Order: sequence, then structure tokens, then C-alpha cells
Amino acid sequence: MRRVPYRAVLPHTSTRNTARDLDLVRAVLGEPTIAYLGLSYGSYLGEVYLHLFPDRVGWAVFDAAMDPDRFGPDLTATQGPAMGAALTAWAAWAAGHDDRHHLGATTADVLASVERVRLAAERAPLAVGARRVDARALPQVRWTVS
Repeated sequence: MRRVPYRAVLPHTSTRNTARDLDLVRAVLGEPTIAYLGLSYGSYLGEVYLHLFPDRVGWAVFDAAMDPDRFGPDLTATQGPAMGAALTAWAAWAAGHDDRHHLGATTADVLASVERVRLAAERAPLAVGARRVDARALPQVRWTVS
């Protein structure tokens, strides 16, 4: 059996508990309300905070509204078609700049390069500057690029 670090903590790591932690920070600072800017997941966290503590928000700005009925561990699975389209669009752009990036002269060539990187990361972590990117981290990198 694979050892999972922080196994005992995982059941307590929820968005609702993170919102409660955020409110604790507000209280420790002695602030009656918070000013909140939510980006990406932070929008959802802000929505949850506002739901739990509506009188403790002075103002809030979210870059997107998250549907709480769709948010959860499977959220990224529902984004597959859009993410695939974004990756294909990026590959088309990269193909148009092959003279600079050398990933391939066509969209298909660039996507093949991306697949080769994925396969290489499965064999061993990839060196990216001083950092290492393994097969577990690569999907997040691809998602960010897309």
C-alpha cells in the first residue's frame, strides 16, 4: 500500500473549512469585515465564505461564478472538451511559431510533442530549470498552458 502523507488531515481540507480559516485570520487581525478578490478557485472560496459569513464581507470581486452543484472533485472532468479545444488552439498557435519554439510545424506535430513530453514525464521527472515536473504535476502544467 502506498503511503499518503497527511492522510489524517485530508478529511478536514474542504472549501468550507478553508473559508472558516479565512474568517479566523480576519478575526485575529481584528477586522470587522474583509475585502475579497477571488480568482479561479478563489471565486468559489469567496462564494462559500460569503454564504457562511454574509455580514463579514465589506466587498467582494470574483472573476467567475462557480456553480456549487458542479464544483467538486469531478469539476475538471466536465471541462475536458473545453480544455481539449484550448490545447488544440494553443498547438495551432505554437505551430505558427515553430521557428521560435520548435515544437512542430503543424497542430498535429505540436500535439505529438506534447504527448512525447507526457510519456517522458511518466518515465522520470523532467528538469525545468531548477525544478522537476513529474507525471502527476504535468496535467496541472498543461491545464495552465491551455
